[in-house]
Amino acid sequence: MGEISLSIQLIVTVILAFVAVFFVCTFLSNLLKDKILVKLKFDEGSREAIATIFRYFTITIGCLLIPQAAGIDMSSFTFLAGGLGIGLGFGFQGLAQNFVSGLILLLERPIKVGDYIELDKLEGTIRKISIRSTVIVTNDDISIIVPNQILVSNKIINWSHGNVLSRIHIPVRVAYGSDPVLVTEVLLSAARQEPRVLHHPKPQVWLRNFGENCIDFELLVWIELPKARLPIQSSLNYIIQSKLYQNNINIPIAQRDLWIRNTEELKQVFAPIIASSQSAKIKSATTTEYQELERQNMSLQALLRKVVYFEGLSDLALLGLIEMGYRETFAPHQFIFHEDDPGDAFHIILSGVVEILAERANKHIRDLSAGDFFGELALIMGYLERRR
Repeated sequence: MGEISLSIQLIVTVILAFVAVFFVCTFLSNLLKDKILVKLKFDEGSREAIATIFRYFTITIGCLLIPQAAGIDMSSFTFLAGGLGIGLGFGFQGLAQNFVSGLILLLERPIKVGDYIELDKLEGTIRKISIRSTVIVTNDDISIIVPNQILVSNKIINWSHGNVLSRIHIPVRVAYGSDPVLVTEVLLSAARQEPRVLHHPKPQVWLRNFGENCIDFELLVWIELPKARLPIQSSLNYIIQSKLYQNNINIPIAQRDLWIRNTEELKQVFAPIIASSQSAKIKSATTTEYQELERQNMSLQALLRKVVYFEGLSDLALLGLIEMGYRETFAPHQFIFHEDDPGDAFHIILSGVVEILAERANKHIRDLSAGDFFGELALIMGYLERRR
């Protein structure tokens, strides 16, 4: 090729050298990130940024030194590189923009690995920042790859920037006639009941507005777990609803007054329709009430209330108990557990029949049906064993 003489051996040697440089630089950058920078007590974001810059810098230096070490005069490729560079410049504008954006993210560090961010409707934790793209893991453990250009050119809410403290706002509407002082007391009590809410800075309650059908309050609490922002808000909503109910504070329903003229004429026109629909409504309401009663009788909350160990628990405590449990289906004649098996599980039968027997003596003891429970002693003993 002009003044350059190439051989198969030289080409293979150069390719192997490039591969070796890539793996060696990657190994050194991982060693720097996982060992050296950890001992120097750098945070996760700083370690990732330094290691990434080091990896790309060393790979670039290696790629420049390998041809010279192999005796290839790169000046002979100047014209070819110039024409190729123009073509690549037009064809890879997006790649170049993402490359520059990646350098900006790594050097300026408006976001870093480990930060919890919000971009449009996307929320998640940054797991990796590379030259071309950034990997964001959502709360559903889904990895989303976002081009760096989007992160640089769009507005981003960084919940972890500066410090992890953040404040969340929870709107609460109550009916007119409610005591504002009592509402404030209830909301502050609900905030103190959630263990993930910080006491310093302290929670606040604002009376934001007098609406058409309600008084608008807002509870403001500080947290240090940005990733748990939505679960904390959900927990507070449960607590607030329970405490409002306990204190007879009503949540209003939007109401509208409708004025109808010529009511007598309308009654005559719609009288046959109203008469025929009334019987249907009564039948439908009766069926709905029966289904609701049947559902309540078979709900986990109602079944747990029948157990002496749980009958004194509050609704919120029962809610936490229900969330901890899970449903499991067993095949006929399948053993749930054997005699002398260690256990720390409590079981409630939702359907079917469970046979209790003395396995060694091969003796039937009794049958348990839907609504019955077993395993309470194992639950208590397992708890005591863990306490030890």
